[in-house]
Amino acid sequence: MKEPEVGLATIHLTEEGQHDTLFSKTPHEMEIFQWHGAEVQTLPEGAVILAANAACPVQAMRVGPHAWGLQYHVEMTDTTVAEWSAIPEYKASMEKALGVERAAGLESTLAPLLPGFNAMAHNLNESLFARLPPHS
Repeated sequence: MKEPEVGLATIHLTEEGQHDTLFSKTPHEMEIFQWHGAEVQTLPEGAVILAANAACPVQAMRVGPHAWGLQYHVEMTDTTVAEWSAIPEYKASMEKALGVERAAGLESTLAPLLPGFNAMAHNLNESLFARLPPHS
């Protein structure tokens, strides 16, 4: 990417994303958490873009009927930022993207949003498991 995405960002479901079963319980616009400096620049054959933003045009995609990829993080917990910040390369990328002061406050900025992020992860998980065939 030209510039990494670290911290909070807004993404929008594409027309395909609005009709994809994985996103059936999510709003068409979502505030999500990012921590990446790479992006999908060429879609695999059979892929469709499900979510995007100006910084990264492939925030979510589906390849065929059963494979999804998310660029953003849905696995956030109250310890994620601290754990990732303990890795020197991750901390350096966060400080470069946000500046030292904003990077130091990222954990407290994220804390009140965790219930919503956890609900989003739960909804994605439910939608994914709903696609599985029934157990015999």
